[in-house]
Amino acid sequence: MENATKALLIAAAVLIVIIIISLGVYVVGMGQDQLQGGEEALSNLEINTFNSTYENYEGTSVAGSRVNSLIKTVYQHNLTESDDTRKISIDGAVTLAIDADTQPSVGTGKRYTVVCNKDKNSGLITSITVTEVGSSGSN
Repeated sequence: MENATKALLIAAAVLIVIIIISLGVYVVGMGQDQLQGGEEALSNLEINTFNSTYENYEGTSVAGSRVNSLIKTVYQHNLTESDDTRKISIDGAVTLAIDADTQPSVGTGKRYTVVCNKDKNSGLITSITVTEVGSSGSN
C-alpha cells in the first residue's frame, strides 16, 4: 500500500511538471506573436510617417513655390538616403532623377497638380508626378 501511494504521488508530481512546462511554452508562444504584430504596426507607422512628408504637398492646384519646396525636400532626401529603394524621383513638368546632381525648379507664378505614386509592395512613395495646371500636355 505504501508503494502504491508513493507511485501515485510521483505520477501527480510528473503531471504537475508537465502542465507547468506546457503553460510556459504557451505563454512564450503568445509573447512571440505579440512581438511580431508589434513589428508590423511599427512598420506601418514608419511607412505612414515617411509618406506624410510628401503627401502634404499633394493637390490639384499647388503653388509653384510649394512645388519648389517639395523638390528641395525630395532632393535633400535623395542626397542623404543610402537605400536606393527609398529614393524618390519627380517627373512631369519638372524632372528630378533619383541620382540627380542638380536640383531643378518650377515657375513660382504657376499652379501645378502634384500626385504621389506609391510602390505596390512596400507602400512607400517612389515617385511624384508634377504637371502644370492648364498646360496643353496635362489631362
